[in-house]
Amino acid sequence: MTERGICHQELKILLRFDVEGLARTLDKYLNFQVKHLPDPEYVQVPLRYEMLLNSKLSAEAKYATIVHELAHLYCGHLGTPNSKWWPDRRGLKQSIEEFEAEAVCYMVCTRLGIDNPSDEYLSGYMQSNEEVPPISLECVMKVAGLIEKMGREKLPIRKEKER
Repeated sequence: MTERGICHQELKILLRFDVEGLARTLDKYLNFQVKHLPDPEYVQVPLRYEMLLNSKLSAEAKYATIVHELAHLYCGHLGTPNSKWWPDRRGLKQSIEEFEAEAVCYMVCTRLGIDNPSDEYLSGYMQSNEEVPPISLECVMKVAGLIEKMGREKLPIRKEKER
């Protein structure tokens, strides 16, 4: 301790080992009030879906993979635990499901400047087929918006009430 309070070295040690003690010390010796943040609330939610990522992928490729798989989920390709959350669109042709997921991935990643293989898939599909499959453009746009929003802010936990 110094006459005026604590020295920088002691402050670093206190900070590293005792946050509550540091707050009391700052208040006592430096007349410095420290606001205490409330303890975070934890809510247990059921595990419904699980995704495994290849650890050898780059961060960008991992992100694109997550976006693609979330697109399958929120487009309803895997069903839904609650019809108020997103539609149950199981039973679509695989070509429709993949085109929708790739379209969402392309939009989200391109807007963030992330290279992804979705453009190759989409252009390759169009070279092999005369028409775009009968996708739900509304669903693709909503899901792209939702995933972008998830990247910007913390969303509230969905309520379980009505199925």
